[in-house]
Amino acid sequence: MHNVHVLESPSPTIVIEEPTITDNIGIINSLIRLIKTQYSCIDISNLLKKADMEPHQVSDEGHWFAQKQADMFYEHLRNLTGNDNIARDAERYAASPAQ
Repeated sequence: MHNVHVLESPSPTIVIEEPTITDNIGIINSLIRLIKTQYSCIDISNLLKKADMEPHQVSDEGHWFAQKQADMFYEHLRNLTGNDNIARDAERYAASPAQ
């Protein structure tokens, strides 16, 4: 879902869509921790780039990603791992006593 602003002027109407910001960095960090321990062959920098994310954004605990970015990260990760339950696995991993 996007926030839509309509700018009206004497010329044709211009519509500007802003991405809906919905995903906090928490789930992305959980997935990255799981990748580092269980899928170390995955290039995290490349994965971030494919999802239009920057390493400094991931380092910022207060950063929020657009839903599209989170979806792209998750889909690329699912494709790389072949694991359709990777998000659930990351949540379990984050909640495990060793973390």
